[in-house]
Formats: sequence, structure tokens, C-alpha cells
Amino acid sequence: DEMVALMTQGGYDLVTASGDSSLRLISGRTVQPIDLSRIPSYRTIDRRLQNAKWHTIGDAHFGVPYQWGPNVLMYNTKVFHKPPTWDVVFEPMKLPDGKPNKGRIQAYDGPIHIADAALYLRKKNPELGITDPFELTEQQYAAALEVLRKQHPLIHKYWHDATVQTQDFKSEGVVASDSWPYQVNTLIADKQPIASTIPPGGVTGWADTTMLATDAKHPNCAYKWLEGSL
Repeated sequence: DEMVALMTQGGYDLVTASGDSSLRLISGRTVQPIDLSRIPSYRTIDRRLQNAKWHTIGDAHFGVPYQWGPNVLMYNTKVFHKPPTWDVVFEPMKLPDGKPNKGRIQAYDGPIHIADAALYLRKKNPELGITDPFELTEQQYAAALEVLRKQHPLIHKYWHDATVQTQDFKSEGVVASDSWPYQVNTLIADKQPIASTIPPGGVTGWADTTMLATDAKHPNCAYKWLEGSL
């Protein structure tokens, strides 16, 4: 993505990267391990995040957890009078207002969305044996891709920019999509008929990590930033 490309070009000391991007930065040796002794507040972080596999390789830590959030199902309350399930964004159907979902739903623009399809399949087709939507067998992966191929004709737009998605829900007739709490809160604050839900079967999530560039020119300042961010 653009962030990985910018870091590869150089000129930045720190980057805040989401899970899949952070691993690409580590494998590309674009970021370096950090010295936890220089970050006293690290021990105050939720223990579930301290050694998370998206920023920890063996005994090496490649960043400081920054923020996290769930990928909720956002929906228009004028169309859905009760919280919908993931079916409304993965399967062709008529919605409660009698109109089809085709052209009225969105999905995230990124390969990590495959995990959302896998999570949906975990409940819909338990015989696939999906336990971790981020680590799939070849059979599970093929099944997730098939779900996404069927979803493609239904999509109004694959969203990437949170601000653009809020506008699409306000003026483009979009009524359901995976989303972040940020868009939900923004639309509700704007008095829009919007709510969100965590459907049966759960949701995926994202976690950002602030990471130190391999060629950082100001590492001392960077360490002060890492400590300050906590």
C-alpha cells in the first residue's frame, strides 16, 4: 500500500502501521527492532498486545502498540429495523425495505478483507473447520475467495477512505458495510440514521503499531515519541 511504499523510499523516522502492513515492513527490513528498556511505559500495555504476532518476531519487538478497533457491521436504521447479520453484505438478497442489496453495500478495499469472508464462512460452513480467519488452509482460502467473487457484483464501492465512506452512507444510497467505530460515531454525531453491530460469529479487528524506520535519522527523538504515545 501507499504507506509501505513511502517508508521504503525513506525520509521518515516513525510509521504507524496496521497488522498486515506491519509484517510487510518487518519482512522488508524497512523497520528495526526496538529497545524496550528505553520505553518504560511498555509494561503498562494490555498483556494481550505486548507480544502480539503482528509486531513481535521471536524475542524481537518491532514497535509500540498504538490503537486498535473492531471491524463492525454498520447499517442504516431506516432500512434495517433490527441489527442485520453478515449475510447482507456477502449474499444477494432483498433487504427489509423490499429493495435488493446490489449496489447498496460496500466492502473494505484490501486483501485483509479475505479474513472477513473467512470469519463469515466459519459460522456459515462450520464443516470447513476454520479456526483462525487469518491462517487458512488451501481449501478454506479457496472457499473465502469464492465468497468474495460472489460478493463483487453486489458492491457499490470498495472503501478505503473513512471520510469518503461516511459521505457514501449520507448521499450515495449505501446502507450496509463493514466499517470502523470512527465512521459510525461520525455519522451518528451528524444525526444520520446509522448504527452498528457485532453479528453472531464475531468480527475481525485491526491494531496499529508505531514502528521505527531502519534508517531513522533521529532515533532519540523517536524513542521519546514512542514513550510519549503510551
